[in-house]
Amino acid sequence: MKGEAESRLCPDGLVFNDENPKKELCDIPSNVDCGDRKELHVLDDGFTCPDGETVGPNGRALPHPTFPHPEDCQKFYICRNGVQPQKGSCPSGKVYNEDTFMCDKPENVPGW
Repeated sequence: MKGEAESRLCPDGLVFNDENPKKELCDIPSNVDCGDRKELHVLDDGFTCPDGETVGPNGRALPHPTFPHPEDCQKFYICRNGVQPQKGSCPSGKVYNEDTFMCDKPENVPGW
């Protein structure tokens, strides 16, 4: 609508790029200057990326850490660049493994 602000969301993993005021454009976070904002998007279920870095099984910081879904073992969350939440899911027959940060066979997942 002309002259009225309208709230919209970009798809998961993308952020609004206001470089050209005549175009509505969602882009990857690395192409957009978001200043000092860290929390770019809250998913519809309320998940946000935790602060701080996540260390993987090899002792290195994960650039895009993953986290388990609280209710569905086939689903998980990805934090792109550690700050941009996105939903993920394992292929059929696999479940999310918190120890390896990957989808795995159920028999390899502790507590399954």
